[in-house]
Amino acid sequence: AGTKEIALIQILVPFSNAIVKQTVQAYQITSKRNLEEDVRSDTSGDFEKILVCLMQGVRDENTAVDMGRAQQQAEELYKAGENRMGTEEAVFTRVLSQSSFSQIK
Repeated sequence: AGTKEIALIQILVPFSNAIVKQTVQAYQITSKRNLEEDVRSDTSGDFEKILVCLMQGVRDENTAVDMGRAQQQAEELYKAGENRMGTEEAVFTRVLSQSSFSQIK
């Protein structure tokens, strides 16, 4: 289907959950295709997984930062990536696709 990776990133990353969901629906209506299926067929690996997670539109949109949660997430990310062969990408995908932008900062 020729997925445009840059366009997907520009649409899925910075916008609200509502806009992401509307975009996924608009794609379905205008192209008569399922965006998730097209992304899955045109991408692979960790990139595919994070795009699919972002398409769900479930990012926390709370602008308040939970410092306790930030510490917990930092420890999870450290354990998932540091001092080991390979990384545990599922942890990175979950934190980066579901946490609010304020929380990630």
